Formats: sequence, C-alpha cells, structure tokens
Amino acid sequence: EQRLIDALAGCDDDMPGFDRVIQSFEEFVGDTSRADDISLVEIGIIDARAFEAFAVKTGATGTQPPVSWQFQYCVRPDSLRHQDPIPLLLHALMEVPAMRQFSSQIYTIFTELYSNALDHGLLGLESSLKQQAEGFSEYYRLREQRLAALRTGSVEFVLDCCGDANYGKLVVDVKDSGKGFDVQNMQGGLDTVDRLHGRGIPLLHSICEQVEYLGNGNHARVVFSWGADVAAEDQLPLVAP
Repeated sequence: EQRLIDALAGCDDDMPGFDRVIQSFEEFVGDTSRADDISLVEIGIIDARAFEAFAVKTGATGTQPPVSWQFQYCVRPDSLRHQDPIPLLLHALMEVPAMRQFSSQIYTIFTELYSNALDHGLLGLESSLKQQAEGFSEYYRLREQRLAALRTGSVEFVLDCCGDANYGKLVVDVKDSGKGFDVQNMQGGLDTVDRLHGRGIPLLHSICEQVEYLGNGNHARVVFSWGADVAAEDQLPLVAP
C-alpha cells in the first residue's frame, strides 16, 4: 500500500498517476512469474452537485413497462472447464431496467449458487478442507484436477423474472447432476461465525426473500424481490420453474 502511495506521489505531467503506478509495479515484479491476472482501475470522483445533476439527467423517465419471462441455460463439461456462465446470465437480467441497481446482489446470488453446484455438486469437494487456512491450497488443487477430468454432468440455471419498475420477483433455480447432500443436516449448521467456510448460504439468506434446497440437495431455489411492497400473486403472476 505504501509503495502505491509513493508511486502516486511521484507522478507528474510527463507521467500521470496511472502510468506511474504501472511502471512502478513492473519494476517491482521484474521477471517473477505471476500467479493470476492483474487489474488496475482508476475512478474519477466528482462533487455532490455534479453528481446530483448527473442523476437527474440519467434517471428513469416515465413508467417502465412490465416484464415477464423465463430463461433456461444448461452448462455442460466443456463449458464448465473453460467458461464462466455468470456474465451471460447477468447480461440477460440487466436488460430489465429495474434490476440494474441490484447488479451486485444478483452477482452474489449467481456466484454462490454456481460455486456450490459446481464445486460440491459435480466435483464432490468438501468444504471442511477450508476449515484450516492451509487447506485452501489443497481445495483449489483438487478443484483444478477434478474439473480437468470432468466428462459428464451439468449445471442448469432457470431464471423466472416478473415485475416492473415498482416491484417484482426473480426466482433463480440452479440444479446440478451430482449426488446431492443431507439438506436437514446443512440447515442445522448455519452458525458459521468462527469458520473459514460455509458462509455462502447465510449470505444468500441475508439477500433473498426465500432460500430452499429441493430433492436430494442438488436443486437450489432462491427468490429475490425488489420494491417496497410486492404485489399479491393474483396481481403479479409468477410461473414457477
């Protein structure tokens, strides 16, 4: 952190802050191999009055039309190994204007459900490996190994969206072809304050109106609602997947 501050302090007209940070980073890393992608984001800050003017200019005008649709997407081994389905699913939902303000919550929901379905449902990884900090490396070693060997199975998403600018519901069903797990035992162990794993399901409960596991545990369903008052079923019909 201090080196980042020093790099920014050393910028000038010939080398702006963004370029100076990149140069300092490259000098520091040298020929050392990199274990992951490297990202750098520069965010411009505007004052409150300018932001208010921007919000008024870009705010929604008029009444947004209601939407009602269902989207099904099945991911098989070749795609599971090489592609992340979350951006595609998010893109479909961001076409609903009322849901754009909830993009971070929706991303969290998709990520948690997909990770559980893939890691635990298809790959059979045990969360207990992450009970100790050193177990994380073993967990991800096994994940990479089993994912490379995966030849059968799938993760299926069914999204059912219905609502308008004022209120609505999104039902997300995620099914995997794995063996499932003991749902009752899982429900009894949601107190994860002192654990390094198992926080995903309590997190979903904090975001969603409803979280449930169906069948033998390989079918998760969550309901995310927006708006102060959700209409009754006869006013806001919803086709259950």
